Amino acid sequence: MKRMIRLIITIFIFICFVDNVHAETLKNIYEIKPTTKCTISRDLDNNVRPMQGVYFFDHYAVYAGYQSDTDPAIITLVDLDTCTILDKNNDVVMGHANDITYNSQDDKFYVTSCSSDKKIYGFKIVNNRIVHDSNPITMNFVIGAFSYSSEDNRYYSYSDGVLYTFDSLLSSSQAIKLGTTPIYYDNFENGTTKLVTQGISSDGNNIYFARTISERTSAYYNDSFVLVFDNKTGDYKYAMHFPSSYFSGHLEGVTVVNNRLYFGINVHTSPTNQTFLYYDNIDQIEEEYNSSIKSEGFVNIDTPIYIHLNDDFPFSEIKYKIIYNNNVEELVELNESNCTVTGFDNTKIGEQEVIVKYKTSEIKVKINVLKEGEEVPETIVNDDGEQVKVPNTNASKYILLIVTGLILIIVGVFIIINNLNKKQLKDTSK
Repeated sequence: MKRMIRLIITIFIFICFVDNVHAETLKNIYEIKPTTKCTISRDLDNNVRPMQGVYFFDHYAVYAGYQSDTDPAIITLVDLDTCTILDKNNDVVMGHANDITYNSQDDKFYVTSCSSDKKIYGFKIVNNRIVHDSNPITMNFVIGAFSYSSEDNRYYSYSDGVLYTFDSLLSSSQAIKLGTTPIYYDNFENGTTKLVTQGISSDGNNIYFARTISERTSAYYNDSFVLVFDNKTGDYKYAMHFPSSYFSGHLEGVTVVNNRLYFGINVHTSPTNQTFLYYDNIDQIEEEYNSSIKSEGFVNIDTPIYIHLNDDFPFSEIKYKIIYNNNVEELVELNESNCTVTGFDNTKIGEQEVIVKYKTSEIKVKINVLKEGEEVPETIVNDDGEQVKVPNTNASKYILLIVTGLILIIVGVFIIINNLNKKQLKDTSK
């Protein structure tokens, strides 16, 4: 019996654990539409290959072109101003690359491998030419996304659902776990869709993590996201959303350059084109997100509203609240110019159910029209949760005072009688 109980408890804990791992969904989604910088297509160069990892610097982009899992990746250097390919190099012995970053301390680029060998390959760019480093570094884990931040001289990486940071490629065994990333995006139409890793970057304040929809069968397959995390704590903040209606393709990488956010996109054409986009001001993205609305709606009204004959509609009694992404709250001042009211008649005595509509939201409220001079009653909630009128509040207050006074008088009389009895007993004993 004890074994059975332990087994049930173990299964319960396992189910809870699995649910916690797989039930993470994206929240605080903010849609953006960055500016296109340039596009590299097969029409320009027949050897252009789909992008698998990209890094942006100054006016250039360098990305790993994918041929196959066995053929070497083609490291490609692009001039973003002229939209031309400056150089290509296939000396990097890896098939499928994951991500590319640049370390300003040793003036070297690093590209991570998708294979299980856990290797990172280095190269330099000298006079617009790619020079391969023949000595790869073996990490302690396969890195899906990878970035070096010159602001705090640290690397940031992603592996198996976890964000890590470490200060040297040779000390990845001492990597610090920052936090887990939301791995699913609930698209509200096709159930839950998994996101795959596509790149990472950091500016010392935030970590920007590129992810895209994995299932081609999903209606949201072309949608991509940049998840934003706090650089110090690893806490998730919000997600930038690239809607499929904006471009047909998926995000392959992200880089912060001089307060600009650059994106590399594989555009789903035949053949695949590479498009490079940017958002001009990172601070502006944060400001726009914080000032955008998280939720809004009418505040529930639990008690009836009372007015007198021929009174105007009591807009001041109805509250419409807006909550922004920075948790600032605002109450909208409602009036006849921004609301529509249905079912209200201030010439008819009695209770009315009135519908108030603001924007696309509406609320039903009970309006009680009283006779002229009639006191507005207070309401209480009875044991059944119903609103009950107290017709004469002053009378009830007087009754309460009278009852309290009588109780005090009775207590006082009892104390006096008790004291007299004690005195009488003392006199008798003498």
